[in-house]
Amino acid sequence: VNREGGGTVQLLAKTYSLTSNINLKSNVNLVGSGIDLTILNFNSAVLSVKLVGNSSSILSNIGIKDLTIKNSAGISAGLVAQFADNWKVDSVKIQSSTNIGFMVEECQNFYMNNVQAISNGTRGISIGNSSSTARNTSVFTLVNCVATSNSSTGFYIFGNGGGTSSIR
Repeated sequence: VNREGGGTVQLLAKTYSLTSNINLKSNVNLVGSGIDLTILNFNSAVLSVKLVGNSSSILSNIGIKDLTIKNSAGISAGLVAQFADNWKVDSVKIQSSTNIGFMVEECQNFYMNNVQAISNGTRGISIGNSSSTARNTSVFTLVNCVATSNSSTGFYIFGNGGGTSSIR
């Protein structure tokens, strides 16, 4: 889909046992058939769903919708967004990740709706910057997001002081 300039990958209602990372690119949407109907199961492997660019190549216009991500032992999180702008995550559950459920760093202009972070190893949803010299994480909205039964913190929002955020 990325080679064609973007589009939507539609997943059926079933459990997918994954053996590699899912690396989403700009202009790509990953859409399941519903929370707990489409399940991406990493089976405790060191793998994740990633929206990861870098400081010289920011990803943009990515969507993830209607699915569950389970059992990731990813180095940082089950779902990772870094150096990605103008993305939307809607009706997604991240459950039983060894570390953070959903980690967002150095991202701008993003929207999270109906995101559930449940029973993850440390934080449920972590939003911020990894260092004081990092790109600001800013201008984001969370609507109807829940973080429960995580080992450490449900919502952890941190940063180097610049930027605007909205939590509803």
